[in-house]
Amino acid sequence: YLFDDRLPEMDHERTPLVAVTDSGSISAQSIQRLENYVTAGGRLMVFAGDGNGDSRRGTRDLWQQSGLAPGKFGNPIRSGAMPFQIASVNTDHSMLLPFGDPQQGDLGRLSFNQILPVQAAKQTHVLATFEQNRPALTRHAMGQGQVVWFLSSADASWGTWPTSPLYLPLVHQIAADLLGLTGEGRIRFRSVGDERQEASVIAMETEAADSAALRTVSTRMPESAELRFGRPGFEQLSDALFVVNAAS
Repeated sequence: YLFDDRLPEMDHERTPLVAVTDSGSISAQSIQRLENYVTAGGRLMVFAGDGNGDSRRGTRDLWQQSGLAPGKFGNPIRSGAMPFQIASVNTDHSMLLPFGDPQQGDLGRLSFNQILPVQAAKQTHVLATFEQNRPALTRHAMGQGQVVWFLSSADASWGTWPTSPLYLPLVHQIAADLLGLTGEGRIRFRSVGDERQEASVIAMETEAADSAALRTVSTRMPESAELRFGRPGFEQLSDALFVVNAAS
């Protein structure tokens, strides 16, 4: 949406995720609306950007005042002769778990000509960094919601990373994680032979709360012979779907 008066109402129940593709071009009114949206339980994904000339500094101040910023912003930094690259990635976090294997997706190959530096606040989790320990990807809670920042642009204005085959997988992974669709969220990956303890706990808790809410391919709890996943397939318990793959 290009203009504030065309933006729909942002209700976190009807619109579970909002993406801001240029943090510098958004108005004070929109930032206020986003603050209310996230506080109520919305999920927000923000990319850095140039915005409109003289308004950039003021816009960054508005982000900080709202609590939506991951910390204290500096002025954008250009790389010079060599582009910035992602130097470290927290692959233990569900958002970046698929990029733990360099053969599957080495985020260090991405190039950035400009980044937005930030001094991360204490409550902010830094999930990836550029060189010199500068945050590249952050996540923090605000009210009932969550905010993720990527500290470079979503387009080619600050670098060549949108031309990489890793661009869409990374953006999709960020969005999916905010929506609880990755890692230990609604979809959980297991192998044949893995313990079923988590599945049992989910089933028991759900059954205790409301037996009618229990949804599973089996109508009984696992017995001693079923304490591990026995075959490839799908098993749904409450709001979690277990995807069981063949043992490697």
